[in-house]
Amino acid sequence: RGVVTSVAMERALGDIVHRLTGWRVDLTDHDVEVLLNWSDHAVLLEMPITSRYHRGDAMLSRRDYITHAALHPPVAWAVASQAGIQPGWVVLDPMVGRGGILIEAALSVCPSAIYFGTDMD
Repeated sequence: RGVVTSVAMERALGDIVHRLTGWRVDLTDHDVEVLLNWSDHAVLLEMPITSRYHRGDAMLSRRDYITHAALHPPVAWAVASQAGIQPGWVVLDPMVGRGGILIEAALSVCPSAIYFGTDMD
């Protein structure tokens, strides 16, 4: 039983995707992010539910304002998008954590709403 590195898995998964779809795979400047988690008992492959997450020219997964977010920016964007926030609304997140959902809502979903976030600490 050998050791498998994440780089080796990236290349192997990229080769499989290319063979099955014909898509060009670029591991450094990608349009779709694929997450692969594996253990001795399970393999989990995660992909975004839409083909691209963009705000301007920056992919949401490459935002630099949060470096250690508990919630990945594309997930925060998806949650904020589903809230149906309207201009002029006051939005309160009582368990804001690092603020990813509110930040995505304010930047991408409805900039004209008013946002407040609180947490225990």
